[in-house]
Parts: sequence; structure tokens; C-alpha cells
Amino acid sequence: MKSSDKLPLVFCFGGQGSQYRHMAAELFKRNDVFRRWMSVGDEVVRERHGFSVIRAIYDPTRSRAEAFAEFEETHPAIFMVQYALAKALLHSGVEPDRLFGVSLGEITSLAVSGMATFEPVLRAVSDQPGVYRETCEPGGMTAVLGPPALHSELRLLETESEVAGVNSDEHFVLSAPLAALDAAERELRNRDIAIHRLPVPFAFHSRWVDPAAERCRALFGFNIRAGRYPCWSSRAQGPIADVSAETIWEAVRGPMNVRDTVRRMEAEGGALYLDLSPSGTIAAILPQIFEKGSRSRALSILSPFGGEEKRLAAVFDAVARM
Repeated sequence: MKSSDKLPLVFCFGGQGSQYRHMAAELFKRNDVFRRWMSVGDEVVRERHGFSVIRAIYDPTRSRAEAFAEFEETHPAIFMVQYALAKALLHSGVEPDRLFGVSLGEITSLAVSGMATFEPVLRAVSDQPGVYRETCEPGGMTAVLGPPALHSELRLLETESEVAGVNSDEHFVLSAPLAALDAAERELRNRDIAIHRLPVPFAFHSRWVDPAAERCRALFGFNIRAGRYPCWSSRAQGPIADVSAETIWEAVRGPMNVRDTVRRMEAEGGALYLDLSPSGTIAAILPQIFEKGSRSRALSILSPFGGEEKRLAAVFDAVARM
């Protein structure tokens, strides 16, 4: 199955903050392709860092509601789940016209496209947490339900934080060191603006991760080749022309802009956007970006509430109808 020329199929990949315990548990139990790729990735991380990502995700002694915030575990886990899900879809005949990555999801898209091979990318991803811990001060990220212009309108936000991402006209993300982020959140709450602290330990997509730049560039020095699918970047706000260690670093250092990237895809005629991120947040954001009358649709498969097999069946049906 492949989407028509009129409405292309886009695989969307997300980043840190989308994780939770027992994510994709139904697929891990029942989908052989998904489980096989998770097992391959688990062995890579075991050999390199001495722990099981599968155990961290699916530990039977931990409930789905418990926080899953151990950076060394969550970073490879998010990559592995999205990559394995993409492989399961491809095995079933669901083939994308393009890939769209946000933050860590951009690195995932490079691996899914075949621009870089799975194991070197996963080794780099699993090494990143140690690099950040050794070089960067603790920080965080907060999602804000309000217009991005708030950042420049509120002096405390403008001077003590950076806009890490713009998701829609009414949704953006702040990054800052912990004390500054706490102050920014108080300021926003005092103005009755809804916020949500993301479960991340550093101020990604901001100047506060610059101390990790040199070592991260070294991690991203894996071989790059021509990919099977074009990759679009929320950082570059368009297709990635030349991939290098520098452009991969920029995917985690530069600000994300889902809104303007999707608007560019919409200007080309829209798409069926298939969110492969663990929590389905990309699919929830996209309708806020679509113009009235757009033929585009956004579907997700994974959710903290389960039900992925039913959603996967709906995806197969939607693609078959195109």
C-alpha cells in the first residue's frame, strides 16, 4: 500500500517528553517485526551500557502511570520504539512518501530512511545522555498553551529562557536552566496561562546545551548515504538536503518549528500524517495547523491509554482508501 500522489503519506517522529512506561506494549507482545527490532536494539544498548531498554520500558513491577524519566533509558527507548514501529508498518506494506522528524525524531527519520544504519545511530543516541550529564547544567522544558509572542512580551521569559519550539499559533515550548524555568512557570501561572513541564533533564534546543556540541558532533559522525525516503526537519522547516554531523547536532540544538514546517507541506497540497511517536502528540497538534478546508488528516497509533492494535487497523484502512 502506498499513498496516492494527491495526498502523500508522511511518517512523523517525535522526541523527548513523549515517553511513558509500557509504551507500545500490545505491539511488543503480538507484532513479531516490532518485537524483533526492539530486541536487536536492546542487545546494542546492553553491550554498550549494561542495561536492558526492554526491561526499563516493560518492567512488570512498574505501572503505566509511574514516571519514566531516567534519561539514559528513555533516550534509546524513544528511538527504538519509533524505529521498530516504522519497520512493522513497512513490513505490512505501508510505505511513506516522506518522513518528518522533530528533535530526536529527526535522527530517527534518518535511520528509517536508510541514510544511516540502525546500530551506529542507536549507539550515538544511547551515548548522548552521558555527554549531556558531563557537560551541561540541569535544565528543563515547558510546554505553554499560548501564542509564541508571549516570550517576547514577558521580560522574564525573554531574558531567562529561549523558545525551544513552536508547535502551533497557540502552543510553544520554553527551555531554560531549572531555577529560571521555575520562575518562568510562576510568571505564566500568575497570568492564568496553562503550562506543562516535560519530563526532560536539560534545556534542549537552547544555548544551555552548547557545552555538549563538540562531543555530540563526534557521536554523529556515522556514515551517511542516500536514503530511500526524503526527510523533512522541523528545525530546518523543510527537506534535509545535506546530512552531516553538524546538521544532526542542529536537530537537537536549534529551535523546532512544527507549525511552519507543516504549513510548508500543506502549501504543497497536504498529506495523511501518521504519527509514530509514543504519545501521539504530533497528531494532536497538527489539526491546529491545518487551514479550513484542508484535506489533510492526522492519525496516531500509540497512546498512553493503549489500544494501539485498533489504531493500527484504522491506519491500514485509511491508507487502503487513498
